[in-house]
Order: sequence, then structure tokens, then C-alpha cells
Amino acid sequence: MQNNKKVVPVFFSSDENYLPFMAVALKSIKENTSKDTLYKVYVLCEDIPAISNEKIFIGENIEILDRTFEVNAMLMGVPHAVILVDNISIEEVCKYGPLLEKNKIFPKGTNVNFVRVKDDNNIIVSTWERGCGYTLGCGTGMTASAIICNYLGKVNKSVNAKSEGGCVKIDIEDFAYMTGPAVKICEGTLEV
Repeated sequence: MQNNKKVVPVFFSSDENYLPFMAVALKSIKENTSKDTLYKVYVLCEDIPAISNEKIFIGENIEILDRTFEVNAMLMGVPHAVILVDNISIEEVCKYGPLLEKNKIFPKGTNVNFVRVKDDNNIIVSTWERGCGYTLGCGTGMTASAIICNYLGKVNKSVNAKSEGGCVKIDIEDFAYMTGPAVKICEGTLEV
């Protein structure tokens, strides 16, 4: 029992092709079950294209050059590695990000999110995006970062996630909800 609610764990294990069906299953659980029941959803690491002996990819040590990183990972439609750091340096994101993205533990590559927890309600995220490089903001990366930080007990269920490109609010309930502005960032013409 948690907060006077019956707790039911729900485990998913699938490949990335099953994600739309998993979303339907989660929506069905939300819409068709008792409000007196709390469902704790776990996605096992077989879903994350990663090589690990663990079922949940939390706190795996990966050595890159001169550093050992404690890596957490999850699938948010695409794989995300989340690394908690005391300080975020763009130089370090660009130095270690591509090496972590293509590390042998992630055979299909991964997005890499470097996260600084400011307090219970605020995180700062810098993302090295798989196949793209450093990016000003990544919605799925900010969401994965908030979920993992909450799972580790570092933040509350409502988190402001800030990146160089802006700030969004992540609310973690039975789903994760991202709220933020939609803004025009550039304009151009492409001649073909």
C-alpha cells in the first residue's frame, strides 16, 4: 500500500516496434482501472537497445577515455542514456557524448543526456543526440531525464527541465506529460 492505494507493478519487455501498442496498453490501464490502485510501470532493459546483465538499466558504469560514467538508460521511443553530473560543460558534452552514443553497450546507439539536479523541482539537461550531435533541446531527453531523476529519488513528480533551447515542465503521473511553449526559432528558404 502507498498513500492508501493498492500498488500493482506492471512490467513491459518488448522491442522498439511494440511501443505504439505499449502506449495503448498504458492508456487502457489509465482509463479502465480503479482510482484506488497505483500502477508502477517498469520497462525492462531489453527494450533499450543495450547490452547489460541487469533487467533495469540503472547505475551501469561505462569507462570513456579518462572518466567512468554512471549511466542510467530508458526508451522514450528512442533510447536515452541519462548521466547525473555536478556541472554541465558543453565541451564535455561534445567530448564524451559521441563516445557514449556509439559505445559498444548501445549497439544501435543512444541519445546521451547530461543532467544537473538543481533542486527537487528543477533540472538542467544538455543532450548529445544520436546521429545529430549537440542539440539545444530534446523533449524526449528532458522527459527521460525527469523520469530517471524521479525514479532515483532526486526530484519530485513535477519537474522543470531546462536546456539551452528553453524550459519545459514534465509531470510524471501514470504517463509523463511535457508542457512548454511552441516558438519559431528560425526561418529560411530551401532551393531544390
